[in-house]
Amino acid sequence: KVSAVSTRNTSIQTGCSTRTGTNSAEVTRIMRPSRIDLLAAAPLAIPGVMMGMALIFVYLTIDWLPIYGTIWIIVLAFTAEYLPFGSRAMNGVMSQLHPELEEAARMSGATPSRVLRKILLPIFLPAAMAVWLWVFAHALRALSAPVMLQGRDNIVLSTLLWGYWNSGEPTIAAAIGIWLIAILTLATIGW
Repeated sequence: KVSAVSTRNTSIQTGCSTRTGTNSAEVTRIMRPSRIDLLAAAPLAIPGVMMGMALIFVYLTIDWLPIYGTIWIIVLAFTAEYLPFGSRAMNGVMSQLHPELEEAARMSGATPSRVLRKILLPIFLPAAMAVWLWVFAHALRALSAPVMLQGRDNIVLSTLLWGYWNSGEPTIAAAIGIWLIAILTLATIGW
């Protein structure tokens, strides 16, 4: 049960990181690219341990948003940690989405939903899936921020493996390592 919950938690974190990177790339396409890119790349300079400590400090002092000890604090950490990668990968895709593509389809009588389905998604979806897979593979093995932020209800696979290894149960830790490899292999093959 714990492994299934851990895998689900990592999937939630990956989805949030991918979506935030996509949003950042869309904002970059619309607004001034240099400033938005600079803000999106800022987390590269912050180590995972520092990110974890900063989130602990912030969310222990904010009483009206009780996310410390939940999966959402790890989602925030991973979203901040992987935002630069998702943003840079999606910027290339967003630069291919010229407004003329949408305008030509609209002038030909296509509805907005048809423009999205037939023009935008075929260009956008493969890159979004590649970003999701890349972030998933890295989030699955990330340890520094999750170990700082983990609680009883927000265990991810990497902290579960670390916990078993640290408590002197290497056979269970090895089984979880095999589980990690199997999940990554299935995700990669499925891609």
